[in-house]
Amino acid sequence: MSVKQLLQNHFIIRIALYLAAISVIFTVISLWSFGKVTDQMRDKRALLNSRGNIQLNFEGVLELYQQEYTRLNSNLQQLLPATTKIIDILENIDINSKKLRIDAKITNIPQQDDLDYIRYLAKFDGSNKQLLAYLEMLNNLPVYTEIQSINSVTEEGLAFDQLASHQIIFDIFTQQ
Repeated sequence: MSVKQLLQNHFIIRIALYLAAISVIFTVISLWSFGKVTDQMRDKRALLNSRGNIQLNFEGVLELYQQEYTRLNSNLQQLLPATTKIIDILENIDINSKKLRIDAKITNIPQQDDLDYIRYLAKFDGSNKQLLAYLEMLNNLPVYTEIQSINSVTEEGLAFDQLASHQIIFDIFTQQ
């Protein structure tokens, strides 16, 4: 398997992990909401049965389900643009890293609602000009980016444009 295929597979796996995390969040929201709907239906049935009415009010139950479906669908439609924006930013980082021949990997996978950033580790052997180009790319991203550390190791006597080993740790904040 070539390096290009490995990188493509890695990127696809990352996207799949993000989509799986989003799917889990939606499932939890759905289950929680469904519990509220079933409680409302139970209360409605108890009220009908207490009046001696054996026939269930199917229209009322159906209405509750339709309201819940509409609410969940609305929530998903609100989350979709933000999710698409994050995926576009991650693709942008991946493409620009490859153009500059920099290996940038995500070091944390957000799995909690309160985790609002994605941490990257970028490592490469290259010139300081390459490092500056990468930092400029990070600065031009449409989200808040915070650089945690930059480590560069250069042999003594090397000029500014000669090779050095670089390591950058930075965070991409995904929520405003």
